[in-house]
Amino acid sequence: MGPDAPVSPLCAAPAGCYILVIKALSPCLLVVISASFAQGAEIYRGQLYCGTLNELAALPAIVDFEVKVDGSQATYNQSPTQAAKEVALLDRGTGTVSANQIKLTGGGSTATWRVASTYIGALSSRGLAIGGTQIWAGGGLKQQVSRTCEAFLVR
Repeated sequence: MGPDAPVSPLCAAPAGCYILVIKALSPCLLVVISASFAQGAEIYRGQLYCGTLNELAALPAIVDFEVKVDGSQATYNQSPTQAAKEVALLDRGTGTVSANQIKLTGGGSTATWRVASTYIGALSSRGLAIGGTQIWAGGGLKQQVSRTCEAFLVR
């Protein structure tokens, strides 16, 4: 088999594989070595900006926010607020990534407050843009209150 010999489709290597040709007793022995090129998780950080409402005046409108994307899975964490201890909760959750679209759900609670959160967004070469809703209960509220939030996070 010369260097200009055509490559048979049977000798084509799948993406992420190496072809090693060894001359031995037969004219050509084909060995395919598969290598995993799993990329590490990508972490996006920034600030989450939420609408201010009179009912939620004790809660901060801007919090640090982090999303970790690992393949088709995602997790998020809102950094604990620096507000009073009774509202210093950690909103966190999980989600999925498909075709550069991300969907996250989660929440958190303290002895006084509860929050359920949903966010959707899009990944791009510039970062991660998300928007969503937080539904708050407790803290002396007579009924649940929702507020919208948005963020642009960068790696």
